[in-house]
Amino acid sequence: MINCKDLINNELEESKQFYFDTYKDNNSVVELSTRNVYLAEAMFKNDSAYLKANDENGYPTKKCLKEITKEYKINYNYNNTELYDRCLSKGNYKGLSAFWFSELKKMNPHINNQSDDKYKFILAGAAQSVDRENSTHLNSDHQRCEIIGRLCEYTPSGLYNLILYPEEKFELITVISDKTNPKDEKFSPRSNFSFATKFCHYYSYYIFKGNCRDNYSIFDNVLKNALPLYLKHFNICLQEYYQEGMSSKINKIIKSNRYLDFLKYIGDSTYDDDELTKGKKYKIYLDIITNIIDKSEQKISRNGFDHLLWYYYKGREINDK
Repeated sequence: MINCKDLINNELEESKQFYFDTYKDNNSVVELSTRNVYLAEAMFKNDSAYLKANDENGYPTKKCLKEITKEYKINYNYNNTELYDRCLSKGNYKGLSAFWFSELKKMNPHINNQSDDKYKFILAGAAQSVDRENSTHLNSDHQRCEIIGRLCEYTPSGLYNLILYPEEKFELITVISDKTNPKDEKFSPRSNFSFATKFCHYYSYYIFKGNCRDNYSIFDNVLKNALPLYLKHFNICLQEYYQEGMSSKINKIIKSNRYLDFLKYIGDSTYDDDELTKGKKYKIYLDIITNIIDKSEQKISRNGFDHLLWYYYKGREINDK
């Protein structure tokens, strides 16, 4: 008879070679390494929750197409188009971001005589998919239409160049993040910084080529809470991120290296009392991530960094004491 106990113990023991490595001097901090990034990416590809994340065949239903034109008041006649023919007949599935951005990529942003309504239609589908897949809840207070309206104000080439060449200002991050103006008084104005970073990341990832796909890092609660572990691990001083225009309150946070409070200042609305735009704050956030990756001396992308930290820490209680 086979000794099942030995088999189970052997399987458990052998599986340890596939565990994430942590730093020897602090086993609560997952190590920044190419091996760990490869593991994280493999887990994403095998996890049923994310299995189709990059599936460009994730078509919406025909009903969804109608809802987009109605909700965002876009006058695009999608009937008798290739897009309409490929869409599913039944259900209310709104399609994957990978699908919508693949459609957007087919439209050359440098040709101005293409259908403006078709472009806005596809852009709206892409934006609402980013919102839905990342649970940024733009429509919890009926403000998604306003945010998508801001995106649709740009020409295809204007949006393309703004995301590809953000300079130091990261203007689009500011435009998307500026507080909304809800028509219903029961809703409060809201800044959607996390969505802004995710939309720019997705756009870059699917539309651009080479290293330009890695131009943007996502800001969310998992990254915000995990980054202090690495700022502390690599002895990074916040003083190097001080900029003219920061309030005295933020200066105190910087001087005392209150890492989490500084990241809240960047991404939340808690400390919106100084002269820095959300775009300039995002530039600081990117500089922090780039600095951490450089200190690790590992050749990993911002995308790989995001995936590793998000996958490892999303269900863990983070203790940076």
